[in-house]
Amino acid sequence: LDLFARNRVVLGNTPFDGLASDEARTGARHESGVRRFRPEITVRSGFLRSRIYDALDPIVFNQAQRPDEPPDPELEAFLARHALRLVTWTTGADGFRTTLPAVAAESVVVLVGSSPCFGSFVPDEDTLASLLQRRNRTVRFVNACVTWTRVHEHVAMLEALAAEYGKRLVGVIYTLNEKNFGGRDEALAGIDRMAELLDGLGAEYRALVYFHYIYETLPDLFRSHRRLGESFDDRLAILAHARERRFAVVDTFELVDRYRGERVSAFAGLDLYVDHGHFSAEGNGLVADALPATPRRDAGG
Repeated sequence: LDLFARNRVVLGNTPFDGLASDEARTGARHESGVRRFRPEITVRSGFLRSRIYDALDPIVFNQAQRPDEPPDPELEAFLARHALRLVTWTTGADGFRTTLPAVAAESVVVLVGSSPCFGSFVPDEDTLASLLQRRNRTVRFVNACVTWTRVHEHVAMLEALAAEYGKRLVGVIYTLNEKNFGGRDEALAGIDRMAELLDGLGAEYRALVYFHYIYETLPDLFRSHRRLGESFDDRLAILAHARERRFAVVDTFELVDRYRGERVSAFAGLDLYVDHGHFSAEGNGLVADALPATPRRDAGG
């Protein structure tokens, strides 16, 4: 563990909470009171090959890097043997995940939610925000998604951004999964508050993306992992309510099911995920394709 501690490594999905020193932590509280990431950080993330703990929730490797520090040979040797698919991600001066390409447009569409929207385990260029930015450079997409957050924090984030951007905020893409709320009423109330904020700004573009875990979208492959039922009922109620509040709706269960139906292999769909709950670049591309066309502005913003 000394090897990890001196290299600012945090091991997720393990009991080793003591490794999460202040220097290794990536999160910070913004002056608005809403949690963001530390500004202008570079983090290396990925999975470790291991059969301990939960097979569908593998050990996560996170390392806060220093640009002027040479690699530790001992750590690099460990990773060469045990790591799987390491990627690097960064944040900007605002404490939000970097969206590429950088665009200086005045009008802003914000993405709010937790880790699936943040883009855990994909590089900056493959997040949902970056894929949307490549398609539309007349507005700026702000990836305001923060890992391990819940509905009340998502609402607080949109409130803070509405105050910060004002009428420049022309739309929101809100993402949910079942771990973001304790009961459907919490999710419904969050959608109502977001709709009120958008109505007050005159922002017509609003979309909700419901991200499903892999054992929900591929139940024939993972049927033994957990019992389904209540989460699906919640999903239907939440999506129906979002439509009532004029949100366009994207349900990743339908996206994955359609994708599987168009392919030969019974295992089709696995490539849409990087782990049990986060989409790959290809999966994020399906979501980007399914979203309604985002607002376009002339060069003046």
